[in-house]
Amino acid sequence: TLPRPYSGYWVDRDKYEYAGDIYRCSRATCTQTTHTVDNTSCWDINSLNSTSCDSSSLQCAEGAQGPLCGSCSYGYIFRSALNACDQCATAQLESYVIVSGIVIAFLCLFIFYIQRKNIILRHFSPIQFLFYIDTGSLKVLWVTYQIIVSSSFTLDIEYPPPFNYSLQFLSIFSLDFIALECLNEDAGSQENYFTTTYMWSIIPILLTILIWFAGLVRIMVKSRVNSSTYTYKKDGVKVIDQHFWLFLFLTYIVLPPVSNKQLQAFDCLSFDSGLRYLRVDTSIDCDSNAYKDFSTVIVMFVIIYQCIPLLWFVLLYRKKSDLNPPTSNHDEKLALFIRNQHPELASIRFLFVDYKCSKWWFEIFDMYRRIIFIGV
Repeated sequence: TLPRPYSGYWVDRDKYEYAGDIYRCSRATCTQTTHTVDNTSCWDINSLNSTSCDSSSLQCAEGAQGPLCGSCSYGYIFRSALNACDQCATAQLESYVIVSGIVIAFLCLFIFYIQRKNIILRHFSPIQFLFYIDTGSLKVLWVTYQIIVSSSFTLDIEYPPPFNYSLQFLSIFSLDFIALECLNEDAGSQENYFTTTYMWSIIPILLTILIWFAGLVRIMVKSRVNSSTYTYKKDGVKVIDQHFWLFLFLTYIVLPPVSNKQLQAFDCLSFDSGLRYLRVDTSIDCDSNAYKDFSTVIVMFVIIYQCIPLLWFVLLYRKKSDLNPPTSNHDEKLALFIRNQHPELASIRFLFVDYKCSKWWFEIFDMYRRIIFIGV
């Protein structure tokens, strides 16, 4: 008789010599087979190669399959907040609703940013609170929730149900609600994972192109509509600064979750049999040629994305004297006032406004800290 693993554990049924090796599942997808399977003959040594005793149906929860039940079946998507597979129909509906809300909020935020000096807008009572929001506190909350949501999978721990339910709500901070895997669910699990990871890496690049294209269109429209009063140094540069701010904001939002998806592509699990499977999707053999080709491409994307904070540093370093202006008696309040009133720093203000003048570089350090906590 073969050993039957308890809930949260998985046994390798591929070969007789490994049938006694029991592994703890990193996902909440391994069922307690002693209670759910009535066919005891499937746990006889002669059943190892039987087609009627499929390992996934014996050991995995609904929607899960493969070694350690670490891959999602057709029509399902892995949700890190749940640490389990969720139906695509449910995930897609949530994605459409949340993404629509975020796009609308994002557009409203950008319109508010470019019109923030409008006198009428400043006296429009329903949005007056926006002028007094502490962005530093919002950043702290955003960063904290991103780290908390990713901790279950990153640290390979399972939280009790009440806390798990709260993680479902907080998953919005790690963009876990975006069900890209469900867009290509007709493909095989391996191909679907590869395509999804590529999409996570490419979509922000396309959004960046869209941001700058929209800025170019705005400049062209302004130059034609206001041809008599238009000047590039005043109107054109102002538009460029606005879209540069939008680009920096986009990189701040997407860099940690995209880095997380990319770094997960290198986290492989080793079995006693010598086989290695990708932890985030155990249907993928880490020694296969397809995976090696995929990982080579992802390495290039990782390099591109990890250079973003370095770009921030270059932008800030060029303005170092303006970011930390010299004052008599090292007056910090006066230095902050001078810095925050400097017109040439408006486009990169998002990167330093919440820090002391001498700590103008801290956002770069904090971003790499987030990536390490979330993805490593």
